[in-house]
Amino acid sequence: MKFRGQRIELGEIEAALVSHGSVLSAAVVVRGSAMGDQLVGYVVPAVGSVVDVSVLRGFVGERVPGYMVPAAVVVLDAFPLNSSGKLDRALLPEPVFEARVFRAPVSSVELVVASAFVGVLGVDRVGLDDDFFELGGNSSSRLGLSCASPKNSRRPYRSAFYSKRPPSRNLPHVSNHTSVKEAALR
Repeated sequence: MKFRGQRIELGEIEAALVSHGSVLSAAVVVRGSAMGDQLVGYVVPAVGSVVDVSVLRGFVGERVPGYMVPAAVVVLDAFPLNSSGKLDRALLPEPVFEARVFRAPVSSVELVVASAFVGVLGVDRVGLDDDFFELGGNSSSRLGLSCASPKNSRRPYRSAFYSKRPPSRNLPHVSNHTSVKEAALR
């Protein structure tokens, strides 16, 4: 399926969730939110396990691209089933999207990347923990970063899109040597 301009497989995300030792079964759905469509993972813990959601999201972020990491993970005792014994996705509870504490960009690299995101996405501000795709970006708007940059400008943000780190770790680790145009075209 297409999600924010990217081709994703919900089954691939579910497999990444289930590959964590604390998870017995998983389902991933796309849910609407105030921030636009979001991926939501639903998991049932393995017997005797407790699921640490932030650890699980980090684990999944090491196995799939950042735009495929669920914005929220909901832990359930069991999945709701329909009369045929199959998962009833309509009965999955609404997720609670946690508000992040805003951490302002500090270094020159972080400020340039955040400024580029603000310009292309039309948002008021972008912090260190904000994710381009969670803010409404997609593959088309990502290309807009190259069009918005002055010729020969050096705006380092490639790893913010292509890193397999969780989104919260992308912005501080961008390279100082990648131009907007190079990043958008790779």
